[in-house]
Amino acid sequence: MNFGHYFYTLPMFYNNISAQVLPQYNLYNQNLMQINPADAGINAGLTANIGHKIQWLGLKDAPQNTYFSFDALMTSSMGLGIIANKQKMGLLDISYISLNYSYRIALGTEHSLGFGASINFCKIN
Repeated sequence: MNFGHYFYTLPMFYNNISAQVLPQYNLYNQNLMQINPADAGINAGLTANIGHKIQWLGLKDAPQNTYFSFDALMTSSMGLGIIANKQKMGLLDISYISLNYSYRIALGTEHSLGFGASINFCKIN
């Protein structure tokens, strides 16, 4: 029995194929909260970041990334943060807002275990 014929005919039955588009995190080293919500409130105070990056300067429709983030330690164990990010890559335009929550459990005087959750609102043009 030859299964090769079934393998080649199977993709013909699909009429809708879609993919997930995620923003590029090319400024994450300046703001770790973009990839890890547990980083919200990691500093013992208010933190605000603004960043803008243009790649391939001088070329038309070069990728651009602009973001603003703000996070704060609300209690000794809870942090909140928000990120607004806009990316433009050729014809693709991605805007999103991310709300971040973090919680830390103290493990002695110098160490802690942190958890994070994030809610994202994304618009892709």
